[in-house]
Amino acid sequence: GDGPLSRAAAEALADERRTGIVPYYPLVSDACYVAWRGDAPETIAAHMPALGREYALPTEDARALDLDVVSLGPWGHDAHAPWERVNTEYAFERLPALLERVLARCGEQAGGRA
Repeated sequence: GDGPLSRAAAEALADERRTGIVPYYPLVSDACYVAWRGDAPETIAAHMPALGREYALPTEDARALDLDVVSLGPWGHDAHAPWERVNTEYAFERLPALLERVLARCGEQAGGRA
């Protein structure tokens, strides 16, 4: 996105050599639903067999919100599996510092009103 949160994250990540920005999240996250700007639900229904039968996506409501969403982590292996684990160095050292930088940039962009 190009909203204030996305800009703040891009600025905070500018000095990161091992972390980059992609314009989409390649997995599923709750944020995917609240920041819907994508294709019509019919287009993605082929990839989501339960859509329309077991659950519904309020895509038009989400589009109306027009939220700026950024996912910064944590990351690891075997997400949602019995042996799920996170990269501890990233989750407990780099990520907190990154969040602090992103929030500070948001505050600067808001004129000091965070």
